[in-house]
Parts: sequence; C-alpha cells; structure tokens
Amino acid sequence: FQQVCGIECAPVAGELTYGLERLAMYVQGVDNVYDLNFNGREGAEKVTYGDVFLQAEQEYSRHNFEFANTAMLLR
Repeated sequence: FQQVCGIECAPVAGELTYGLERLAMYVQGVDNVYDLNFNGREGAEKVTYGDVFLQAEQEYSRHNFEFANTAMLLR
C-alpha cells in the first residue's frame, strides 16, 4: 500500500509534522511552548524552546505586522 521510491514499506511508515510542540508540552507538563526543555538538561545547562526560537518568532512577527506589504497579496 505505501511505497517510498517504488519500494514497499513494511511496516507502514508514519510522520508527525504538526502539533509536535503541543505533544511535547503535554509530556513535559508545561503551559507555555517557550518553557519546553529543548536539550533534556537541567540547571545552568538547560536550554529551552524559547532560548532557541523566541527571538526569531518576534522578528518574523514584527516583519509580518509592521513591514510586510500585505495589500500586494490581495491584488
């Protein structure tokens, strides 16, 4: 039924591409995605999802809401 490059997959392959952060939040018991433990360490060595992605998210949001020419998309 499922193939990759013409080769039958046994067992059938699956892929999670949406909602991984929500699943991780549930598993780790946190309410904020930016509080997710990103590297599995604690204390001074702990890296959170926010440490890795928050600045980029803020920059993308600022661009989209303050600078992007969204009127061009409605032509």
